[in-house]
Amino acid sequence: MTGETLLETTLRYAGARGTADVRLRRTAEDCLRQLREGCSPVWRWLACPASVGGGDVCRLGDWTVQSKRLAAGLAGCDRTFLFAATLGAAADRMLLRQETEDMGRAVLLQAAASAFLEHYSDSCMAYLRGKAEEDGYYLRSRVSPGDGDFALEQQRPLLDRLDAARRIGVTLTDALMLLPTKTVTAVIGLTRTKEAACTGSSCAGCGKRDCPFRY
Repeated sequence: MTGETLLETTLRYAGARGTADVRLRRTAEDCLRQLREGCSPVWRWLACPASVGGGDVCRLGDWTVQSKRLAAGLAGCDRTFLFAATLGAAADRMLLRQETEDMGRAVLLQAAASAFLEHYSDSCMAYLRGKAEEDGYYLRSRVSPGDGDFALEQQRPLLDRLDAARRIGVTLTDALMLLPTKTVTAVIGLTRTKEAACTGSSCAGCGKRDCPFRY
């Protein structure tokens, strides 16, 4: 992230950053309160060895993926964290109910849920950053199925390795949609080179514009 507060991220996702009046800000704050009180976010992670070979072939334990985007994210890494976080089914129920009652507020609640998930994921990343540094590693940015040529079809093997359906209630539809919808999955590279570490959760959120690993 960029140091934004949860409210600021919500307003940005709603397209109202810098233009929100008092009423809109109060509604956004109320949406965030609703999510805090009604949701129980959970997450899951798994460490495994990683390597990148010719042809952008990425090996993550017993899982092999061919992807330029993932290969860039794993450049210089010999370990990785597989990751998933979700706000849970309660968030989906809130969003569906709001859509039938007030579409204007539903748009803001949708933005608040996305912001809440992103900030929660960043707090999980902070924990993983500490775990990595205990072993002399530094985190790269998250790379998720659907990013570039890291195919959405790779959601299934990622979730399977995390045992996500049983552990945190995350499943995948035949159309490759994550359920609950407010869920994020990712592969996170671990490098021993501090200079190759990433300060943001993604390249878009990182200030290292001259990073040789940027994609």
